[in-house]
Amino acid sequence: MTNDFSIKESTRLSLLALVFLLIAGCGDRPEQNRFTTPEEGTELPTSLFDELGDGSYSLARQAMEEEDWASAAEQLQILLSGPAPEATFANDLGYVQLQMGNLESALKALELAIEVDPAYQSAWFNRGMTLSRMNSPEEAIKAYLKAIELNDFYFEAWFNLGLVYYREGEFEASREAFLKVTDRTRSSRFNKAYYQLGLISAKLGDDAKAIKYYDESILLDPSHVPSYVNKGTALLRLDKLSKAEKLLRKGAALAPDNYRVHYNLGIVMRRMEKFEEARKSYLKAIELRPDSEKAWLNLGYVHAYLGDSTAAAGAFARALEIDPGYKAAQSAMDKLEAGKIQP
Repeated sequence: MTNDFSIKESTRLSLLALVFLLIAGCGDRPEQNRFTTPEEGTELPTSLFDELGDGSYSLARQAMEEEDWASAAEQLQILLSGPAPEATFANDLGYVQLQMGNLESALKALELAIEVDPAYQSAWFNRGMTLSRMNSPEEAIKAYLKAIELNDFYFEAWFNLGLVYYREGEFEASREAFLKVTDRTRSSRFNKAYYQLGLISAKLGDDAKAIKYYDESILLDPSHVPSYVNKGTALLRLDKLSKAEKLLRKGAALAPDNYRVHYNLGIVMRRMEKFEEARKSYLKAIELRPDSEKAWLNLGYVHAYLGDSTAAAGAFARALEIDPGYKAAQSAMDKLEAGKIQP
């Protein structure tokens, strides 16, 4: 599911800005001890639409609110068929086409909106989202920067700009963009800016700082499971196993169907030599993702530690069945046959 921050009414966004101102893997042996890729930030939607009195636009807006994108597109195209198209209609058509996955059509509508009103910041923002989906990061960055030039307190634009920089590996530029958000608002809907700052700190090897950012994310949104998972993983890397267990169990309670929670909890339990608990965690991870060769590998080690060589061999074999070239699984099988696997 793709989520996008999107605001379509310039005056309303300006009012919001004023309000904000006021408020303001494998196995556990060393070469195998890797963690699942942290869940990266995603762009979230808002539902702020222009409020005009025209009956046809009211129908379009209602369809947008109901996520009936096809009906909304039909109404907006009718509105744009006149001799003097309005930027608002073109912008919203671009947004609707974006939600429908019609990227070229979205871009065309947004270009019309910008042609009619070059200072329409939401059109520039939506253009940035469209170009990002079209895998044109450099052009997306330009569009977001233009939206920010028009409104320096456009938090959604700063956030999405940070995401593009992050995906391009430009971590310092990404950090600066997210800090523009966190330095100016404590709105709970922007907890993911702190989460992204945590990811950046972890990427740069500073787990202690990452944990502080994850804490801020959790403070703003106590239900944000990725923050628990990644904080737990950072604590695991710092060898703070009891704290890591507590965080990951909290994540499991919030999202029992989250693969990462159970996989990483299995690593923690294995490090703490709670092998039966580790076995349960890996079995749950496999239930959620049956083709995870890493989970099968780890389960095999735990079976071996518990003295069940037959089950261990079966788990290693399953890992190799999933990925015949998985060297870690073949090495584990060889060690098992040689009787060299020890807790």
